Amino acid sequence: IETAKEESINTIFEMAEYKKENKCKYLIVTGCLSQRYMDDLVNEMPEVDAFLGTSNYHKIVEVVESLLNKGAKQAIKNNIDDRNFTSKAKSLIEDYGVKELNIVAQDITQYGIDIYNRHALLDLIEQLSKLDTTWIRLLYCYPDLINDDLIKMVSQNDKVCKYLDIPLQHSSDSVLKRMNRHVNNSYIRQLFDNIRTIDSDISIRSTFIVGFPGETEADFANLKDFISEYKIDRCGFFAYSREDGTPAFRLPDQIPERIKSNRLKELYAIQNGIMLEKAKSKIGKTMKVLYESIDYDRQLFVARSEADAPDIDANVFITSNIPLNVGDFYDVKITGNDNIDLIGEVLE
Repeated sequence: IETAKEESINTIFEMAEYKKENKCKYLIVTGCLSQRYMDDLVNEMPEVDAFLGTSNYHKIVEVVESLLNKGAKQAIKNNIDDRNFTSKAKSLIEDYGVKELNIVAQDITQYGIDIYNRHALLDLIEQLSKLDTTWIRLLYCYPDLINDDLIKMVSQNDKVCKYLDIPLQHSSDSVLKRMNRHVNNSYIRQLFDNIRTIDSDISIRSTFIVGFPGETEADFANLKDFISEYKIDRCGFFAYSREDGTPAFRLPDQIPERIKSNRLKELYAIQNGIMLEKAKSKIGKTMKVLYESIDYDRQLFVARSEADAPDIDANVFITSNIPLNVGDFYDVKITGNDNIDLIGEVLE
């Protein structure tokens, strides 16, 4: 958390430089950082013209219009209300040519509980699938509510990326219990086995925390064994960050930073080997990719497959004998790899 906060604050200051250069008129900050620390940020960041909390993104137009008309600094905290996500998605597609919709929340499987008093994620996906978009990506599905219906939707709906981001945080029962997670090792294993039984082509991404208070050597060994055995397609690892005001802050047996750092390195070493092995296994195969940019240093086009979320996963570097348009999809034959990134050529 500390690293993420520092990165976010540095980015805000970096964006503020555009105001000094008269390249930006107003600067607006949204998200969980502004929700949690809004009072402090308002006082410490006069460069920022408006702050919005985690559930007020839909008010961005209202805030912009207010700034243009009045120039008054604003800070709008969390205020959940009903929003028509399908209409917003339609606008993104029709007005801006968006080809990939990312459904993002801390846990999207809970979608609908606050609005409809029921789980409505499948209904939302069905509605979004009717729109003229190519990919719909599901990010952050807690394992508790991932059932066969959702897995089959990912497997069978042509517009849904065969990709599930399932933040597990750990595999040891004792650590999961202290984290107040509602699943155990047996449940997680059964879930992963079930996903791969229904469709082995679904790519799984997860995140894990090392060094949570009370994590023993046996707990850590359990996690290493799980990572090695299940060979998850993509993983992110984080060292536990002690955050004042959280329940875990008061837990005994806090882990020294040196041990957390060493455990983090061990996990990344294991996972990098797994991802390298998976990258090599794709050589010779054909896949559809979304072309996004150019790497001028390497003189290669940069694209992504449906197995890779924007900004966090791997790239597919491609060559082509035909002109390419940014934002279009192309069939590519994979000819090699550069570590976990793939290299391919566009099929004419």
